[in-house]
Amino acid sequence: MKRLLAVGAGLAVAGLIGVGLLFFSRAWHPEFGLIRSTQMAEQHPPSSFERFVADGREFLRKVFKADAPPMGQREYLHLGSSQLEWSLMSTELKSGWLYFARPEANTFVWEFAPCVRVKLADVTRADLSQAHFVRAHDTNQIKSAFDADSWVENNGRLTVEGRTIPVREGQIVLARQISAPDTVYALKFKNQVGADSWGGIGVEYLQGEVRPPEQDRRANEKP
Repeated sequence: MKRLLAVGAGLAVAGLIGVGLLFFSRAWHPEFGLIRSTQMAEQHPPSSFERFVADGREFLRKVFKADAPPMGQREYLHLGSSQLEWSLMSTELKSGWLYFARPEANTFVWEFAPCVRVKLADVTRADLSQAHFVRAHDTNQIKSAFDADSWVENNGRLTVEGRTIPVREGQIVLARQISAPDTVYALKFKNQVGADSWGGIGVEYLQGEVRPPEQDRRANEKP
């Protein structure tokens, strides 16, 4: 009995250490806090690895009564409580399209702006507040801001119609909703995968306000 208790205590301690290491290994921005992650996958035939993961999810579902997403189903990027759609342009070029419209709708809710930063940790509040955002159907501005002319040979129709912007792995793009322009997301595209007919992308992102917090504004006000 004592041996079982000792083993259980050891596993509990190991679990706490693992959770602690996971927590402290999370990336942080010096001003905006936690750098979060999300991912998108287009609908596709599930791979053997996904089947393996799904078996594990099924076990957890039975134990914890939690639902697991179906294998190979479309999954959108999640930014806070909002969704954003990405789709494959080129597997070879590690590129894709980012949509102005809300997923599965024809309502244009997003605006995008380029960002010169390479690392999310280097993004500043000035980058967010001084960015020039473009909207759907602003075709010339989209092409100018995102060098979209260079993508025309691949699939220029989507850009010409002004429904998307071209993005590539390693790039940072700023996004905000038309209805909430003071909240800006800086997205870095990472680990693009897929085949000829479908793709997936991982995204790290931070959320920042273009105006400083209330206490900062008060501190900067003249007496």
